[in-house]
Amino acid sequence: MGFHASCHRTDAWIFGLDEHEVIRVGRRIGSTALVADGLHARTDGLTSLAVVGSAIGAIAGIDRADAVLGLLITLVIVSTLVQAARSVLHRILDGTEETTITLIESVAAAVPGVEHVTDAKARWTGHQLRAELSIDVEPSMSVEAGHDIAEGVRGALMRNVPQLSEASVHVDPHEHGPHAMR
Repeated sequence: MGFHASCHRTDAWIFGLDEHEVIRVGRRIGSTALVADGLHARTDGLTSLAVVGSAIGAIAGIDRADAVLGLLITLVIVSTLVQAARSVLHRILDGTEETTITLIESVAAAVPGVEHVTDAKARWTGHQLRAELSIDVEPSMSVEAGHDIAEGVRGALMRNVPQLSEASVHVDPHEHGPHAMR
């Protein structure tokens, strides 16, 4: 096992984490950097195995073992790079998963008094998610009642959307009939 791989194993032993755990924790807390680090650790482990395989191939007299395993390592590294880059670039560009927007809309729509949910958006700020949305309420409702419904929506979102740290809820009167474009 190479020096780098043995250092990785030492780190894993000290911190009690392997690459699968690092990736799982990174996904749970919404850290694309931690997920990328876990993918990097996984690639290091596979590279170490390939080095051992290459050495065994050389000892066994297999002429192209080193070249073939080198190409396989290159494919693994490129695959890891593409996977990590997609995730990090998506986050840098304020991208959120469509399932997150759908969850925000469904949680808000389930609050009593909400007649319609529009303009739901979410973006990442570090490891925290921020959401903005508009809700439609009965037009004859008082401002205070509309505000109470908005606070109910905000509370429901904070309880039910993982990593949500802030929710801004705008209240509009519900127009019966076709919705006007906003």
